[in-house]
Amino acid sequence: MKALTASMKRVWQDYRAVVGKFAFELVVVFVGVTAAFALENARQDAEEAAYRREVIAAVGPIFASVGSHGRDISATIRAELERFDEAVARGEQPRLPVYREAGGEGPPTQIWDGLMATGAVRVLEPQTVWRLAALFNTLNSIGDRYRRYNTITETRVWALRPDHSDAWENGELRSEFRAYVQQLRELEIANDQACDSAEALQRDLARDYPQH
Repeated sequence: MKALTASMKRVWQDYRAVVGKFAFELVVVFVGVTAAFALENARQDAEEAAYRREVIAAVGPIFASVGSHGRDISATIRAELERFDEAVARGEQPRLPVYREAGGEGPPTQIWDGLMATGAVRVLEPQTVWRLAALFNTLNSIGDRYRRYNTITETRVWALRPDHSDAWENGELRSEFRAYVQQLRELEIANDQACDSAEALQRDLARDYPQH
């Protein structure tokens, strides 16, 4: 009985040693796998953060263009409309207010198409994506409005006499040219609103996605 008891004791000790060693190795493996996952997640987070900064930096020039050149456009249109309205108020029949864009016929929105095509916007928060989409949709709309307005400038206004006297009839602006002036007024309003949206979005992106 003593020999059996001693034998059982040795077996139990060996069993505990094996189990303990196995448990230790299991813990080592678990810690190693967990650490590997943590490192991989940290790497992916760092890459995503860097990519997010690249995306924000890519749309930055658009905001700068809308915020600076856009305000200049509105100021030029406003000056033309004020000149026209003041002359009309004096009982005159002035030249029509005309705005001509020296650069392209619309805001530079192609970068949004590129962001959508490449899926780059996936790194941004959904609310930010919706705001960006709304802004670029507005900019596209302004481009369309300007092109329609500019078509009338080139086909109808440029065909008028130099003093635009034939745009008037019986002391009043002819209906087609009243619509033309109204197009310009609405273009100024839409452009100002787009500038406000772009500047607000730029501030929020700088706050939520710092470049440092």
